[in-house]
This record gives sequence, structure tokens and C-alpha cells, in this order.
Amino acid sequence: SLQTSSEGTSKNGSEFEFDIRTGTPTESTPVPTTAPSLSAVPTLSNAPTGTPSLTPSDFPSLVPSIATLSPTTLVPSASPTQRQSMGPTITAEPTGWPSTMVPLPTALPSELPTGQPTTMAPTATETLEPTESPTTSEPTMVPTTPAPTEVLSEALIETLINAPNFPLDTMIDIEARDESSYAYQVVQWLSQDPNLYSYSDEIIVQRFALSCLYKSLTKDMDNNPMETTWMTYTDFCEWTVSSETMCNADGLANSIHLENFDLEGEFGPEIALLADSLTRLVVTNNRIYGSIPTEFGLLTELNRLRTHNNDMVGSLPTEIGNMKQILSLRLGRNQHTGTLPAELANLDQLETLHLPRNQFVGQLPKDLAKIDSMITINLKDNDLTGEIAEDFSKMPNLSSLELQYNDFTGEIKKKDFCKNLETFVVDCTEVNCKCCKEENCCMECDGRPF
Repeated sequence: SLQTSSEGTSKNGSEFEFDIRTGTPTESTPVPTTAPSLSAVPTLSNAPTGTPSLTPSDFPSLVPSIATLSPTTLVPSASPTQRQSMGPTITAEPTGWPSTMVPLPTALPSELPTGQPTTMAPTATETLEPTESPTTSEPTMVPTTPAPTEVLSEALIETLINAPNFPLDTMIDIEARDESSYAYQVVQWLSQDPNLYSYSDEIIVQRFALSCLYKSLTKDMDNNPMETTWMTYTDFCEWTVSSETMCNADGLANSIHLENFDLEGEFGPEIALLADSLTRLVVTNNRIYGSIPTEFGLLTELNRLRTHNNDMVGSLPTEIGNMKQILSLRLGRNQHTGTLPAELANLDQLETLHLPRNQFVGQLPKDLAKIDSMITINLKDNDLTGEIAEDFSKMPNLSSLELQYNDFTGEIKKKDFCKNLETFVVDCTEVNCKCCKEENCCMECDGRPF
């Protein structure tokens, strides 16, 4: 049998080549989508001595359509004898045919489907892998750094929402990918932190909580003095803007001092994520508005909370009674309303209760007198009513009680209130103030010395 391939020119003038052993196109020849019957295949007895003039339409009918080829059919598995039976029997090799393969024509049959391989697999039994990937294939290399908005954000969100005390509303915002939510904006910012992979889950949660605090307290500011110090890709212990050290020995946030910055915003629920470490929160002399979130009740390690001289509103949440470590509670000079929650009496380590110049109404909770650690009570300039219970005169450590500019009624007895108090101030026009005139332990009455 012949071992060479042949080239020729079709009737329309285009070049082609095929393997004369099998009568099938060589690996470089485009495959026609349809094939004529065997009767249409010419014999080579009349082949010219020069280049044959066979056209692609003269190919054997046993050549399958490209649409019906599977990967296994592209490599013939038939024996030489079987391959000969698939095409016409060649008895002689025409002279003048080249012994080497001729490049394929650039024009391909218009019937070929797009996106399919343009070459046939070799007739040898060894399967040859392509040296190049199709231009339409996906890249085989995986980026070494995942896209921050996809992989990193997903992992970050998973870490955050599984953290203890994670607020439900915040979870809804970031899972909804709410671009207007400062919490989701913080997630996007964190996902681009070049040091993110080195942080523990605890540090990630604290960075998120502190960044949310910054965003929520400065969201309405035109000129932000904290802009260059907070929310940077540095250790958050360096974000401090006061002489106070922010972090404890474990590198966790335990003291936040943001006084006198004209902060204009409100507290968000994410503050609760600092519950295990935060001991002091001081934000006096700003323009913070909104109410105290119920999540403050989760700050069980907090011992000092100072928000006085802001624009905060609303009633005190009953959850405030869960802050068992609190020593100083200073919320004066705001616009808080409602009654004083009875749960304040649960703060059995409280030493200072300063709530002046608000709009509290109702009676002075009698159970506050059960807090033996109390040293100072200042409730002046509110709208409190009722009588002042004698129990307040029996508090062992109370030294100052300021109740002026309210609507208290009743009578103050000398022997009750003058035993331990150094300062006792009440409205003499409303309360029959007969106390301590002789012993001079009550320094003022209605703002005037006795």
C-alpha cells in the first residue's frame, strides 16, 4: 500500500490534501459536514501524473460529520485492513506527488460549525495532545490573591456573623450587600486590608466594631478630625486621638476617649462586639444624637460611661441594668426622656450617677437607695416628681445629693438627711427644707446658702 499523502486542487481552485492509504483527510484537512456515497469517489487509474483534481465533495461517504464526532471517534481504532475497507482500494501511486505534507488552505468549508477543532487527530495509535489551548478556553492559572469583593468578603462576613453578640440588623445589612450601610462599607474596606490574613478572628471582629463606631459617629461631619487616625491599615491600638491608651496588654480595645471632637452621628449596635474588653467609653462634649442602643446592656465589663453634653434623646434602656461593673454613669446635658428605669438599682457597684439637665419624668426610684457603694447622685434640672424617700438619708457612703430644679414635694427631716451628707440641694419652694440649718451640713437650698 502507499505511504504518502496527496495534495490537489479542487474544482473551485482551492488546495487540499488527504491520506491515500485510507482515503480520509489528513490531520490538517477540514472535515466536510456531509459526504457523498462511494459511487461518487473516482478511481486513481485515470489520475493525472501531476496533481490530482479531487475536490472535498469527492471524499468517501464513510467520513463522519463533525457534528456527530465524539472525542473517541476522532482517533481511528481500526486495523490497517479495516481502514482500507473504509475507502477505495488504491493500486498504484501517482507519480509527481510530493513525499512531504503540504500546508492546508486557509479557507475552510462554510459548513463547519464554529468553535470546533479544525484538525483531525493523527492516524497513528499514539494520541497527541494539543500544544495550545483553544483561544476560547478559560485560563488555567488560578490567581494567587482572591478577588476581595468575592472570596475575601464572603469569608470575612462568615467570620463576623458568627461572632458573639453580632447585631441582627447589622447582619441583615451586610448579607444584603447594602452599599448604603456603613457596616457593609466597613466589610469592603476590611477585605482589602493587606494584613487581613494575619489577624485572628477576635482582632477582625474588633477592627470591624471600631471601624463601625468611627463611621457611625462621624457620618454627618463635613470636617472629620479623626480621618487621618482611624480606619487605617495599622494596628488599631494606634488609632487613639487622646493621651489615653486604647488597648490593654492583650492588644484589645478597652478604653475609648473621644472628647471635644464635635462628633456628629449616633451610636450603632456594633459597639456590643467590644463587650469582652471595653471598660471605658468617654464621648463628652460632642454633637452625638440618637438614643442609647439596647446593646449597651451587653457591655458587662464597662466601668465608665460618659456621654454628657451631647444631643442624645430617648429613654434609658432597661438593659442598662446589666452593666454590673459600672462605677460611673454620666449622661447629663442631653435630651433623654421617660422615667428612670428601676433596673438602675441592679448596678450594685455604682458610685456616681449623673443625669442632670435632661427631661426625665416620674418618681425617683426608691431602690436606688439600696446601692451601698453610691457616693454622688445628681439629678438636677429634670421633671421628676413625688417625694424624696427617707431611704436616701440612710445610704452609708452617699455624700452629695443634688435634686434641685425638679417638681419634688413633701418634707425633708433634719435628722434623716443631715447625718452623712456633705451636700444636699433641693428646691425650697417645693420641698419644706428644714434640714441642717443649725449643723450646716446642707450647703444650699434652691441654689442659695442657708
